Amino acid sequence: MKLPLAGIRVLDLSQGWAGPTTTYLLGDLGAEIVKVESIQRVDWWRIMGQNPEDPKFWERRGAWNNVNRNKYDVTLDLTTPEGAALIRDMVRISDVFVENFSVRVMRRFGLTYPELTKLNPSIIALSMPAFGSTGPWQEYLGFGTNVEQTSGLSWQTSYEDGYPLGSGVGLADPIAGYNGVLAVLLAVYHRRRTGRGQFIDLSHIEASGRLIGEKLVDASINHKVRPQWGNDHPSQTPHGVYRCQGEDAWVVIAVGTQEEWEALCRVLGMPELASDPRFSDPLGRRKHREELDRCIEEWTSRRDKREVMEQMQKAGVPCGAVSSPKDLVEDPHIQARDFMVSLERKEVGTFKTFGVHVHLSKTPGTIRRPPPSLGEHNEFILGELLGVPSEEQQRMEAAQITGHQPLGLL
Repeated sequence: MKLPLAGIRVLDLSQGWAGPTTTYLLGDLGAEIVKVESIQRVDWWRIMGQNPEDPKFWERRGAWNNVNRNKYDVTLDLTTPEGAALIRDMVRISDVFVENFSVRVMRRFGLTYPELTKLNPSIIALSMPAFGSTGPWQEYLGFGTNVEQTSGLSWQTSYEDGYPLGSGVGLADPIAGYNGVLAVLLAVYHRRRTGRGQFIDLSHIEASGRLIGEKLVDASINHKVRPQWGNDHPSQTPHGVYRCQGEDAWVVIAVGTQEEWEALCRVLGMPELASDPRFSDPLGRRKHREELDRCIEEWTSRRDKREVMEQMQKAGVPCGAVSSPKDLVEDPHIQARDFMVSLERKEVGTFKTFGVHVHLSKTPGTIRRPPPSLGEHNEFILGELLGVPSEEQQRMEAAQITGHQPLGLL
């Protein structure tokens, strides 16, 4: 079976979470991903928060293993003449070039889009700086956490009159990563029709800002800023998170219609609430929402969260259990859809990771290889793809232009 992106080679200089998310998803769809690191500066996502006393700790971080499957890994010191020449040779034989640095990094390496097109006129170049490749902030540094705040996401997720609340996961990074997949697919489609590559300028702040688009447009049209809602909703009541039986167990209930409200009352065993003048219409429920929330939580707090979710869903009430990572790994529905699958790496053994989440009926994606060790494919990339003789490869490794052991971490 031929995968959708079979025959597409992606030269991946990205690090962290955003760019590698784009490239591993392209890899799932069949693209050949060549990840470039150096032993002087490994992908920082490998080592963040790791214990340097652990053996090969740079291979064991869960977050790194999560977004680097289906990739070859080559190490090259791009500050050396040999490394600079070889990365240009790779550009010549690649279809897509991906990086997520601030604009000054590619300028320093001489790998801006105009310079790439001199090497490969049909190259597709995806640049993912936090704040874009133009504008006053183009050289500002950004990571998921501060971009999440700057884009307005954290303002939107805060409680009324409370401090801004982050997602806890640097949400701006994967948002940009998923947008990157869409952008590359469109550019590949365009090139197949026209033969021409193009430059893609994808900023994290714009990708994340789209998620609060209705608030931005409302501010423009009505000249007002809506208050923060937390778990509440201005037009849906009840709408919130409710405690369940057990430690740190919760469900979310979001009632949007009169039919859902009446169904909720029946599940609670209190059908009379539906006709109670305080709660009989949306405005009344909104006015008395604190009293209503207490009534609901008195019922949910005596039940298991999965039980609550199942009873509500069977009755037609939108409800979901708040899941921990452990819940997801063990959930039978999740298991049935291969949401989590097992991979094997010699450095970490067997571990769980996400499966291919886009279920294409004719050309389903595949996980063909586990995340690579540092420089695992040096011989293949340098020797077979670029034609570097083995003696020269040995000399380069002795000179620390390539290698397998990171420098300066121990």
